[in-house]
Amino acid sequence: MNANMVQYIESIIGKIDNLIMLAEQGCTSEVHKIITKKGCYLLKSSSEEKYTEWLKTEAQVLKKLNSQRQIPVPKYYGFLEEKLSSHLLMSFEDGITLTSALEQAKSASEKKSLIRSFGHFLHQLHAISEMELLNQNVEWLEN
Repeated sequence: MNANMVQYIESIIGKIDNLIMLAEQGCTSEVHKIITKKGCYLLKSSSEEKYTEWLKTEAQVLKKLNSQRQIPVPKYYGFLEEKLSSHLLMSFEDGITLTSALEQAKSASEKKSLIRSFGHFLHQLHAISEMELLNQNVEWLEN
C-alpha cells in the first residue's frame, strides 16, 4: 500500500494498527481487513481497468444505500481513485460468505435455503427504486 493510500485511509478512520489480506478473495478485487483503535474496516482494491470501473459503481451504490434503512449494507467510508487502481473503504461486517456457507452446508436442503435467502436479499435490493435512492436533501447540481 502506497503512502498516499495510507494517508487517505488514516485521515478517515485513524492510524492503521494492522492490515490483513483476507483468505477468501474475489476475482475482481484484493480484499483486506484493516484494524484500528476505532474498529475494523474492509478495503477492497482493484487494479484492472474494467474492475476499477465496477468498484467505482459499487462504491456509488453503497454510498446511496447508506441513506436508506430497508436493507442492511456495510457503512461507506470512502473511495479513492488512483491512476491505475481504485479502492473502496467500508465497514467490516462479521459473517460468512455465501461461498463458504454453501461449502459448509450439510444437506441439499440447507444449500437451497441459503440460496433462497440470498435471492430474497437480492430481491430487496432490486426493489429499491433508483429514484428513491437519489431522492436526498441535497441540491441536484451538487450530486
